[in-house]
Amino acid sequence: MERRLSEILYSTGEYWNGYAAIGKLAVRAGVAEDDAKRWLEKQALWQIYLPAPKYVPRAHWTLDRPNYIHHSDLLYLTHETQGEITYKYALEVVDVASMYVDAEALPNKYADIVARAFERISSRRLTYPNTLMVDEGSELKGAVNTLMKENDVRIQRGEPGNHRAQAFAERANRTIFERLYSHQYAQEMLKDAEGGQGRSSVWEKRPRRVIASINREPRRILVNDLPLRLRMKMKLTSEMLDTDVQ
Repeated sequence: MERRLSEILYSTGEYWNGYAAIGKLAVRAGVAEDDAKRWLEKQALWQIYLPAPKYVPRAHWTLDRPNYIHHSDLLYLTHETQGEITYKYALEVVDVASMYVDAEALPNKYADIVARAFERISSRRLTYPNTLMVDEGSELKGAVNTLMKENDVRIQRGEPGNHRAQAFAERANRTIFERLYSHQYAQEMLKDAEGGQGRSSVWEKRPRRVIASINREPRRILVNDLPLRLRMKMKLTSEMLDTDVQ
């Protein structure tokens, strides 16, 4: 049967592509469509020309242990100066189980500066996790490696170009960026309409408010639904959802 199917499919006048080939090949070869389909699925050329699937199932996170796995990434910002410091980046950390987000503005992305930002973030609501998932950036090595080793944190680095390894951090980056700059663009448009000039500084004026607004939104695991021992361990309370830290 396989030889007959091969002779028909690869003949000079009878080569068909796509799912339509199943029925045509079955009729011409005198076999069941299921048999024709199973044979076609083994043919590399037939697979190449199949249309892209509309849905590709992917693995989903089912973690329910807060502060066990964190995703972290850098968010690139427009350069804003506050006093003598010009902020260019923000370090953003997401707890996978609770989806709680925290961030810290950075003047540069040297590893020692990033390590201090991790220390400040871990001294607030989040604590050091069991596993920190980051990309291969040099800013997340050196002093960051030393800090995480001192706090018994295992660092898992994603492959270059694979942003799904830090999917929660990437999505949080997008949300933070949209909320910061949609507000900034609105302010700049109002200034232009009023004849004013200059760019709006949003990150310095609204950093914690933007993060707090994200954390107030419904999550897969709500803070008040967590066991008391976990809330105490994470230092999470209902006040976190209602207070904008300046």
